[in-house]
Amino acid sequence: MKQKLSLKQCLQWAILKILKEQPLTVDECYRLLEKQLPPPPQPGSLNRKYSIYKLRTYLKGLEEQGEIISAKDSELLSYSITKKGYEREKARGKELQERVRVVNHALNVILESLIGRNPITPKIVPDEDREFVRSLLSVKDIIRVYILRYLSNNKQAALSDIQRDMISEWGWTCSKTYFLLIGRNEMTEGLDEDNEPLENPTILLTSTYTGQASRKHKREYSIVDKNLATEWSEIYLESAIYSLREAITFTDTIIALLEKNPS
Repeated sequence: MKQKLSLKQCLQWAILKILKEQPLTVDECYRLLEKQLPPPPQPGSLNRKYSIYKLRTYLKGLEEQGEIISAKDSELLSYSITKKGYEREKARGKELQERVRVVNHALNVILESLIGRNPITPKIVPDEDREFVRSLLSVKDIIRVYILRYLSNNKQAALSDIQRDMISEWGWTCSKTYFLLIGRNEMTEGLDEDNEPLENPTILLTSTYTGQASRKHKREYSIVDKNLATEWSEIYLESAIYSLREAITFTDTIIALLEKNPS
């Protein structure tokens, strides 16, 4: 099974790429990383910065794997890439390019769908890469918009059916647990992930159980107030579009760096 795609993997590759040019201290590596691959905005925060602590951890991990070595000069610690590091940088880059391209395509599919342009044929983002998408986006707003749009065109539907159609239409979805947290807990019951009441809930959905008593009941959802749903959908949409554009910029930058990478 493939390792889950993550920001850590992208940064470890970028570190090796930077160290191919010259040995660097932690601070020098940090500044070049911020310059060459500016961090994506963290959901809920516009001014995301890389963690210097995590950078040290990534450097230590690469050193333990024999891909870089450290040396002290006048008490100043610097890092250099090894022969193994050169080889791994190429291998990491090749794998990243394939996987990030699929993620980038999915982000563009979602954006084009939300702003109402011509639909793009989706490519399915593998399970192991879906959390990476979530780390770049305001996923809550994207899920909210999709659910409200879906139910505005359908009288009622089960969340499982809505999520199934989401991945079919966009090539990506979040985990089932998180989808239920937004659709059921937050938008229907006004509860948080611990089933505690939200401070200021916005109840946009209602639900009913369908099916015969002798069979498994199915919980189906519908919109409570169409005008209220439209009003909130527009608010969620603005945040979702901003988040998507920033995530696309970030993945575009990774792809551009990977394409410059010599084979």
